[in-house]
Amino acid sequence: MSIFATKVDGATDKNPDGINRQQIIKRCTAGEKIKLIREPNNPYDVCAIGVFRESGEQIGCLAKYVSAYPELAYHMDIGGEVSAKVKKIIAERSGFLGVKKTYYCIVEITKGPVLLFKKENEAKKIIKKAKSIEKNDPESAIHLYQKAMTILGEVDLLCEKHSEMDELIKVYGLKKWRFVEYPINRLTLLLENLMRFQECLEQIEKYEQIDDRVGLSKKDKESLDTRKAQIAKNFDNKILHINRYRRKWDIIPNDSGSKGVRYDRRGKVGDGIILVDFDRRQNNAPDYSGAKRRSGMDRRSGMDRRQYAG
Repeated sequence: MSIFATKVDGATDKNPDGINRQQIIKRCTAGEKIKLIREPNNPYDVCAIGVFRESGEQIGCLAKYVSAYPELAYHMDIGGEVSAKVKKIIAERSGFLGVKKTYYCIVEITKGPVLLFKKENEAKKIIKKAKSIEKNDPESAIHLYQKAMTILGEVDLLCEKHSEMDELIKVYGLKKWRFVEYPINRLTLLLENLMRFQECLEQIEKYEQIDDRVGLSKKDKESLDTRKAQIAKNFDNKILHINRYRRKWDIIPNDSGSKGVRYDRRGKVGDGIILVDFDRRQNNAPDYSGAKRRSGMDRRSGMDRRQYAG
Protein backbone atom coordinates (compact mmCIF):
# COMPACT_ATOMS: atom_id res chain seq x y z
CA MET A 1 0.00 0.00 0.00
CA SER A 2 1.25 3.48 -0.86
CA ILE A 3 -0.18 6.96 -0.20
CA PHE A 4 0.71 10.12 -2.07
CA ALA A 5 -0.76 13.56 -2.77
CA THR A 6 -1.01 15.33 -6.10
CA LYS A 7 -2.58 18.37 -7.71
CA VAL A 8 -5.58 17.88 -10.00
CA ASP A 9 -5.09 19.21 -13.51
CA GLY A 10 -7.73 20.87 -15.70
CA ALA A 11 -9.19 22.92 -12.86
CA THR A 12 -9.89 25.89 -15.16
CA ASP A 13 -11.60 23.88 -17.91
CA LYS A 14 -15.30 23.44 -18.43
CA ASN A 15 -17.17 20.15 -18.26
CA PRO A 16 -19.15 18.87 -21.26
CA ASP A 17 -22.33 20.29 -19.69
CA GLY A 18 -20.80 23.79 -19.75
CA ILE A 19 -20.28 24.16 -15.99
CA ASN A 20 -16.97 25.75 -15.00
CA ARG A 21 -14.95 23.43 -12.78
CA GLN A 22 -13.91 26.38 -10.59
CA GLN A 23 -17.44 26.54 -9.23
CA ILE A 24 -17.34 22.82 -8.39
CA ILE A 25 -13.94 22.97 -6.72
CA LYS A 26 -15.04 25.83 -4.47
CA ARG A 27 -17.70 23.55 -2.99
CA CYS A 28 -15.25 20.75 -2.20
CA THR A 29 -14.14 20.29 1.41
CA ALA A 30 -11.10 18.67 2.99
CA GLY A 31 -11.63 14.97 3.68
CA GLU A 32 -14.36 14.61 1.06
CA LYS A 33 -14.23 11.31 -0.79
CA ILE A 34 -13.74 11.50 -4.54
CA LYS A 35 -13.73 8.95 -7.34
CA LEU A 36 -10.95 8.16 -9.78
CA ILE A 37 -12.25 6.81 -13.10
CA ARG A 38 -10.08 5.38 -15.87
CA GLU A 39 -10.53 6.85 -19.35
CA PRO A 40 -8.65 4.43 -21.63
CA ASN A 41 -10.39 5.81 -24.74
CA ASN A 42 -9.09 9.33 -24.17
CA PRO A 43 -7.63 10.44 -27.55
CA TYR A 44 -4.83 12.40 -25.87
CA ASP A 45 -3.71 9.96 -23.18
CA VAL A 46 -4.46 6.21 -22.95
CA CYS A 47 -3.49 6.37 -19.26
CA ALA A 48 -5.94 9.18 -18.47
CA ILE A 49 -7.70 9.14 -15.08
CA GLY A 50 -10.61 11.47 -14.38
CA VAL A 51 -11.31 12.96 -10.93
CA PHE A 52 -14.97 13.18 -9.89
CA ARG A 53 -17.01 14.05 -6.82
CA GLU A 54 -19.40 11.47 -5.41
CA SER A 55 -22.19 13.42 -7.11
CA GLY A 56 -20.60 12.72 -10.49
CA GLU A 57 -19.29 16.27 -11.07
CA GLN A 58 -15.82 16.26 -12.64
CA ILE A 59 -13.21 18.50 -11.05
CA GLY A 60 -10.36 17.61 -13.38
CA CYS A 61 -7.96 14.81 -14.20
CA LEU A 62 -4.64 13.49 -12.96
CA ALA A 63 -1.47 14.65 -14.67
CA LYS A 64 0.11 12.18 -17.08
CA TYR A 65 3.23 11.80 -14.94
CA VAL A 66 0.95 10.68 -12.09
CA SER A 67 -1.28 8.25 -14.00
CA ALA A 68 1.40 6.68 -16.19
CA TYR A 69 4.78 6.71 -14.51
CA PRO A 70 3.79 5.62 -10.98
CA GLU A 71 1.79 2.94 -12.86
CA LEU A 72 -1.48 4.10 -11.30
CA ALA A 73 -3.42 3.48 -14.52
CA TYR A 74 -1.88 0.03 -14.86
CA HIS A 75 -2.68 -0.64 -11.20
CA MET A 76 -6.35 0.22 -11.82
CA ASP A 77 -6.54 -1.74 -15.07
CA ILE A 78 -5.51 -4.98 -13.39
CA GLY A 79 -8.05 -4.59 -10.62
CA GLY A 80 -5.95 -2.84 -8.00
CA GLU A 81 -7.75 -1.07 -5.18
CA VAL A 82 -7.58 2.75 -5.35
CA SER A 83 -9.20 5.33 -3.10
CA ALA A 84 -8.90 9.11 -2.96
CA LYS A 85 -10.03 12.08 -0.92
CA VAL A 86 -9.66 15.83 -0.96
CA LYS A 87 -6.64 16.85 1.08
CA LYS A 88 -7.08 20.58 0.72
CA ILE A 89 -8.25 23.35 -1.60
CA ILE A 90 -5.69 26.00 -2.48
CA ALA A 91 -6.16 29.37 -4.15
CA GLU A 92 -3.51 30.88 -6.38
CA ARG A 93 -3.64 34.60 -7.18
CA SER A 94 -3.06 35.82 -10.71
CA GLY A 95 -3.86 38.74 -12.96
CA PHE A 96 -3.27 42.42 -12.28
CA LEU A 97 -2.26 42.99 -8.65
CA GLY A 98 -3.13 39.36 -7.95
CA VAL A 99 -6.78 40.04 -7.45
CA LYS A 100 -7.91 37.01 -9.45
CA LYS A 101 -8.08 33.71 -7.57
CA THR A 102 -7.82 30.29 -9.20
CA TYR A 103 -8.78 27.33 -7.07
CA TYR A 104 -7.04 23.95 -7.24
CA CYS A 105 -7.73 20.68 -5.53
CA ILE A 106 -5.02 18.63 -3.86
CA VAL A 107 -6.04 14.99 -3.58
CA GLU A 108 -4.60 12.21 -1.47
CA ILE A 109 -4.51 8.86 -3.30
CA THR A 110 -4.14 5.46 -1.68
CA LYS A 111 -3.00 2.51 -3.79
CA GLY A 112 -4.28 -0.71 -2.25
CA PRO A 113 -3.34 -4.31 -3.03
CA VAL A 114 -3.92 -6.04 -6.33
CA LEU A 115 -5.74 -9.31 -5.82
CA LEU A 116 -3.98 -11.12 -8.64
CA PHE A 117 -0.55 -9.96 -7.40
CA LYS A 118 -1.41 -11.20 -3.91
CA LYS A 119 -2.34 -14.56 -5.35
CA GLU A 120 0.75 -14.71 -7.53
CA ASN A 121 2.99 -14.00 -4.54
CA GLU A 122 1.15 -16.69 -2.59
CA ALA A 123 1.81 -19.19 -5.38
CA LYS A 124 5.48 -18.15 -5.47
CA LYS A 125 5.88 -18.87 -1.75
CA ILE A 126 4.14 -22.24 -2.09
CA ILE A 127 6.44 -23.26 -4.95
CA LYS A 128 9.50 -22.25 -2.94
CA LYS A 129 8.34 -24.33 0.01
CA ALA A 130 7.59 -27.31 -2.22
CA LYS A 131 11.12 -27.24 -3.68
CA SER A 132 12.62 -27.27 -0.19
CA ILE A 133 10.79 -30.47 0.84
CA GLU A 134 10.96 -32.45 -2.42
CA LYS A 135 13.59 -34.91 -1.17
CA ASN A 136 12.28 -35.49 2.35
CA ASP A 137 8.55 -35.33 1.70
CA PRO A 138 7.71 -35.70 -2.01
CA GLU A 139 4.01 -36.36 -1.37
CA SER A 140 3.58 -33.02 0.41
CA ALA A 141 5.60 -31.32 -2.33
CA ILE A 142 3.26 -32.74 -4.98
CA HIS A 143 0.25 -31.43 -3.05
CA LEU A 144 1.83 -27.96 -2.81
CA TYR A 145 2.70 -27.85 -6.51
CA GLN A 146 -0.89 -28.75 -7.38
CA LYS A 147 -2.15 -26.01 -5.07
CA ALA A 148 0.18 -23.47 -6.69
CA MET A 149 -1.05 -24.42 -10.16
CA THR A 150 -4.65 -23.89 -9.05
CA ILE A 151 -3.81 -20.43 -7.69
CA LEU A 152 -1.97 -19.42 -10.88
CA GLY A 153 -5.03 -20.51 -12.85
CA GLU A 154 -7.11 -18.12 -10.73
CA VAL A 155 -4.60 -15.34 -11.47
CA ASP A 156 -5.04 -15.82 -15.21
CA LEU A 157 -8.82 -15.72 -14.84
CA LEU A 158 -8.58 -12.44 -12.93
CA CYS A 159 -6.40 -10.95 -15.66
CA GLU A 160 -8.95 -11.76 -18.34
CA LYS A 161 -11.84 -10.60 -16.15
CA HIS A 162 -10.55 -7.09 -15.44
CA SER A 163 -9.23 -6.20 -18.87
CA GLU A 164 -7.97 -7.40 -22.20
CA MET A 165 -4.60 -8.91 -21.42
CA ASP A 166 -3.02 -8.63 -24.87
CA GLU A 167 -4.04 -4.99 -25.30
CA LEU A 168 -2.65 -3.94 -21.93
CA ILE A 169 0.63 -5.75 -22.52
CA LYS A 170 0.95 -3.77 -25.74
CA VAL A 171 0.00 -0.44 -24.12
CA TYR A 172 2.38 -0.77 -21.18
CA GLY A 173 5.21 -2.43 -23.09
CA LEU A 174 5.26 -5.49 -20.85
CA LYS A 175 6.97 -8.70 -21.95
CA LYS A 176 4.52 -10.86 -20.07
CA TRP A 177 1.63 -10.54 -17.67
CA ARG A 178 2.39 -13.08 -14.99
CA PHE A 179 5.94 -13.58 -13.71
CA VAL A 180 5.53 -16.92 -11.90
CA GLU A 181 5.49 -19.98 -14.16
CA TYR A 182 3.34 -23.04 -13.66
CA PRO A 183 5.41 -25.62 -11.71
CA ILE A 184 4.26 -28.41 -14.02
CA ASN A 185 7.80 -29.58 -14.74
CA ARG A 186 8.67 -30.09 -11.05
CA LEU A 187 5.29 -31.69 -10.36
CA THR A 188 5.53 -34.26 -13.14
CA LEU A 189 9.17 -34.99 -12.32
CA LEU A 190 8.17 -36.00 -8.79
CA LEU A 191 5.30 -38.12 -10.08
CA GLU A 192 7.65 -39.84 -12.51
CA ASN A 193 10.19 -40.54 -9.77
CA LEU A 194 7.42 -42.07 -7.66
CA MET A 195 6.39 -44.18 -10.68
CA ARG A 196 2.92 -42.64 -10.78
CA PHE A 197 3.04 -42.54 -14.56
CA GLN A 198 -0.68 -42.40 -15.26
CA GLU A 199 -1.11 -39.41 -12.94
CA CYS A 200 1.96 -37.81 -14.50
CA LEU A 201 0.45 -38.02 -17.97
CA GLU A 202 -2.88 -36.70 -16.71
CA GLN A 203 -1.21 -33.66 -15.16
CA ILE A 204 0.67 -32.91 -18.40
CA GLU A 205 -2.51 -33.21 -20.48
CA LYS A 206 -4.40 -31.04 -18.00
CA TYR A 207 -1.72 -28.34 -18.27
CA GLU A 208 -1.79 -28.46 -22.07
CA GLN A 209 -5.48 -27.53 -21.96
CA ILE A 210 -4.63 -24.31 -20.10
CA ASP A 211 -4.24 -21.13 -22.15
CA ASP A 212 -0.86 -20.33 -20.62
CA ARG A 213 0.08 -17.02 -22.25
CA VAL A 214 3.25 -16.71 -20.18
CA GLY A 215 4.48 -20.20 -20.98
CA LEU A 216 7.40 -22.17 -19.60
CA SER A 217 11.10 -21.58 -19.95
CA LYS A 218 12.77 -23.29 -22.90
CA LYS A 219 14.49 -25.78 -20.60
CA ASP A 220 11.29 -26.72 -18.74
CA LYS A 221 9.33 -27.01 -21.99
CA GLU A 222 11.87 -29.39 -23.51
CA SER A 223 12.03 -31.43 -20.32
CA LEU A 224 8.23 -31.69 -20.14
CA ASP A 225 7.91 -32.71 -23.79
CA THR A 226 10.60 -35.36 -23.40
CA ARG A 227 8.96 -36.75 -20.26
CA LYS A 228 5.55 -36.95 -21.92
CA ALA A 229 6.91 -38.66 -25.02
CA GLN A 230 8.92 -41.22 -23.02
CA ILE A 231 6.05 -42.13 -20.68
CA ALA A 232 3.54 -42.32 -23.53
CA LYS A 233 5.90 -44.57 -25.50
CA ASN A 234 6.46 -46.87 -22.57
CA PHE A 235 2.73 -47.08 -21.90
CA ASP A 236 2.23 -48.16 -25.50
CA ASN A 237 4.87 -50.87 -25.02
CA LYS A 238 3.30 -51.89 -21.68
CA ILE A 239 6.57 -51.80 -19.80
CA LEU A 240 5.72 -49.39 -16.98
CA HIS A 241 4.21 -51.88 -14.52
CA ILE A 242 6.13 -52.79 -11.40
CA ASN A 243 6.67 -56.49 -10.62
CA ARG A 244 3.97 -57.46 -8.13
CA TYR A 245 6.02 -60.19 -6.47
CA ARG A 246 8.65 -59.18 -3.95
CA ARG A 247 11.87 -61.14 -3.78
CA LYS A 248 14.22 -61.01 -0.88
CA TRP A 249 17.20 -59.81 -2.92
CA ASP A 250 15.22 -56.81 -4.17
CA ILE A 251 15.67 -55.21 -0.75
CA ILE A 252 18.81 -53.23 0.02
CA PRO A 253 20.06 -53.78 3.60
CA ASN A 254 19.77 -50.86 5.99
CA ASP A 255 23.50 -50.95 6.68
CA SER A 256 24.55 -50.75 3.04
CA GLY A 257 25.99 -47.26 3.44
CA SER A 258 25.26 -44.34 1.15
CA LYS A 259 23.84 -46.66 -1.50
CA GLY A 260 21.09 -47.77 0.82
CA VAL A 261 18.95 -44.70 0.53
CA ARG A 262 16.45 -46.61 -1.61
CA TYR A 263 15.25 -49.79 0.06
CA ASP A 264 13.50 -51.29 -2.91
CA ARG A 265 15.37 -51.56 -6.19
CA ARG A 266 12.04 -52.02 -7.94
CA GLY A 267 11.11 -48.47 -7.02
CA LYS A 268 13.85 -46.99 -9.19
CA VAL A 269 13.92 -46.36 -12.91
CA GLY A 270 17.42 -45.59 -14.09
CA ASP A 271 20.27 -46.48 -16.40
CA GLY A 272 17.80 -47.10 -19.19
CA ILE A 273 16.13 -50.02 -17.38
CA ILE A 274 12.41 -50.07 -16.69
CA LEU A 275 10.75 -52.83 -14.70
CA VAL A 276 8.03 -54.84 -16.38
CA ASP A 277 5.03 -56.66 -15.04
CA PHE A 278 6.12 -60.29 -14.90
CA ASP A 279 4.49 -63.27 -13.26
CA ARG A 280 6.52 -66.42 -13.85
CA ARG A 281 3.38 -68.51 -13.29
CA GLN A 282 2.02 -67.03 -16.49
CA ASN A 283 4.61 -69.07 -18.39
CA ASN A 284 2.24 -72.01 -18.25
CA ALA A 285 -0.62 -70.08 -19.86
CA PRO A 286 -1.12 -71.04 -23.53
CA ASP A 287 -1.62 -67.39 -24.61
CA TYR A 288 1.37 -66.07 -22.64
CA SER A 289 3.63 -63.98 -24.89
CA GLY A 290 5.99 -62.54 -22.28
CA ALA A 291 9.58 -63.47 -21.41
CA LYS A 292 10.74 -67.01 -22.06
CA ARG A 293 10.30 -69.62 -19.37
CA ARG A 294 13.41 -70.05 -17.25
CA SER A 295 14.60 -72.43 -14.60
CA GLY A 296 17.27 -72.65 -11.93
CA MET A 297 19.55 -69.67 -11.33
CA ASP A 298 18.43 -67.93 -14.53
CA ARG A 299 14.86 -68.04 -13.29
CA ARG A 300 15.83 -66.45 -10.00
CA SER A 301 18.07 -63.85 -11.58
CA GLY A 302 15.17 -61.58 -12.45
CA MET A 303 16.63 -60.71 -15.87
CA ASP A 304 13.47 -61.93 -17.55
CA ARG A 305 11.46 -59.17 -15.84
CA ARG A 306 13.57 -56.33 -17.21
CA GLN A 307 13.45 -54.69 -20.55
CA TYR A 308 15.78 -52.03 -21.87
CA ALA A 309 14.02 -48.82 -22.82
CA GLY A 310 15.52 -47.96 -26.16
